[in-house]
Amino acid sequence: MRSLPKKYVATGSYVVSETKRQVLEALLGSCAGLAVIDKAAGVGGMYHILLSGHPGNDTHYGDEVYASSGMPKFLKALQEAGCAPERMEAVLAGGALMGKLSRLDMQLDIGGRTIEVVQRILREWGIPLIHSETGGFSGLRLQLNLRTFECRIEPAYTSEDFPVGEEAAVEKISAEDLNRAIGLIKPIPQVALKIIRTLQSDEYDTEDIAVQIRHDQVISAKVLNICNSAYIGAKKEIQSINQALVVLGSRIVVQLILSSALEGFFASFNKGYSLSRGGLYHHAVSAAIVSEHVSRLTGNSDPEIAYTAGLLHDIGKVLLDQYVGSAKPQFYRKIYSDGDELLDVEKSILGINHAEAGARLAELWSFPDPLRDVVAYHGQPEQALDDPVLTHIVYLANLLLSRFDACRELENIGTEKLVLRLRRLGLDSNSLPELIGRIPWKSLYTPGYF
Repeated sequence: MRSLPKKYVATGSYVVSETKRQVLEALLGSCAGLAVIDKAAGVGGMYHILLSGHPGNDTHYGDEVYASSGMPKFLKALQEAGCAPERMEAVLAGGALMGKLSRLDMQLDIGGRTIEVVQRILREWGIPLIHSETGGFSGLRLQLNLRTFECRIEPAYTSEDFPVGEEAAVEKISAEDLNRAIGLIKPIPQVALKIIRTLQSDEYDTEDIAVQIRHDQVISAKVLNICNSAYIGAKKEIQSINQALVVLGSRIVVQLILSSALEGFFASFNKGYSLSRGGLYHHAVSAAIVSEHVSRLTGNSDPEIAYTAGLLHDIGKVLLDQYVGSAKPQFYRKIYSDGDELLDVEKSILGINHAEAGARLAELWSFPDPLRDVVAYHGQPEQALDDPVLTHIVYLANLLLSRFDACRELENIGTEKLVLRLRRLGLDSNSLPELIGRIPWKSLYTPGYF
């Protein structure tokens, strides 16, 4: 029998549906995932919950982000679709402590607090929790089959990722190997390089960019498709890049051009780092979106440059992807069983990490110095020389994605130095939940991008 199509439930959102040939799925790290069904009514739903509750009395950034305000809305939506509380059954998963842990992870316990609120509200509504897998130290996959209304909780990483047996010897990557890999990869389109360089100059000519992009039919079509999607919500059809610049503004259009231009660069590499189809590209765009919003919310750096930096920070993974693929069992074991950080595992197995490989590309392609810093030091932002603030922004975006948009790609980021790194952005551990709640996590699932 053919497998049913999947619909990913975005972080900070829920889906309620009657019987249909579809599977709802949430990939969970620190987030909580809740499935509720009423088989008699033929209705079920899934809720992907980010945080436990509003961090302050005056903050209100979206009820669905928080269990305390989103749970009542989710349960009422189920009622309106025909469910009765006395017939509802719930399955709960997630709330893990992800990555290499520090005292701060234990102190914040973001996932644990969210799980407690969900459980309390289920008790208040009298909804039995028929199955629960929460806590732990690894990601989970929650699925709800809308045809049979069966729920499944599975590890995000299966036994196929950790094959038993003798591990094959992996040779270190030589300078010749790296040069060969550089020669084989598809270069970034010239229009993207132009945008990257002009973003940091005072000669930003969007009309010039529009002229160039019109000559690239593939990128133009991709950009116009997204411009006319429900996500953008334009009031009338946008038929040209110039019209898009007028209707949507240069910031949005330039971001769409950059992201679309880089899709081909990232999308074909899924051998090693990606844990889901298109994982590298999804992570690149997600890091861009989160970096931009961290920049805006903290008042640090230029948001457009932060978007670009987030988009480009992992370009070194494209170079190393094939080598990681051939050594996949060793990588998975060291990261998800031993708890080692990705940069350290790459160095120990391959002799080079993706930040070092990316720095080589950034130099060859003449990236501006701040972006070279981000590519080279996003794992150790205090080492950045040209623009350490920008590098700290991308580091934080990367860390948040590893917790709240987990299980997309091979990654492990520790939090031992997080307090000092937050301080560099004018933040502390108490302000972190508020920042997390203000990031538009739903936009990471934008139709047209993924």
